[in-house]
Amino acid sequence: MKQENLIYSKINYEDAYSAKKDILGAQIELLNMIRTIEEYKLLRKQELMLKLKLKSDLRKTKENITNLIEKSPKTKNINESIAENKESSKIKKKPKELANVESELEDIQKKLKRMD
Repeated sequence: MKQENLIYSKINYEDAYSAKKDILGAQIELLNMIRTIEEYKLLRKQELMLKLKLKSDLRKTKENITNLIEKSPKTKNINESIAENKESSKIKKKPKELANVESELEDIQKKLKRMD
């Protein structure tokens, strides 16, 4: 091989020391980043495992509730009473709503009279 002409340049001590210090600092930062990434991967894996466990637990709970509903005694009047309760709650709400509407109408009429 041919020997190439190499050019050397002199770097003073302070500059070399500063450069070496900067390189070591960069290495520390890179190692910290690598450690953080590895910790993140581990946490994501744990999160996935917990989500899968939660999903299976929810599935089992849903099956248990379904089985409980199927095994519980059924009555003919229960559906009728549920429907009556819903209707009665709707009826109770309507008078309050009507009272609010009527009071608002009165307020608006009073404002119109004042404007004339």
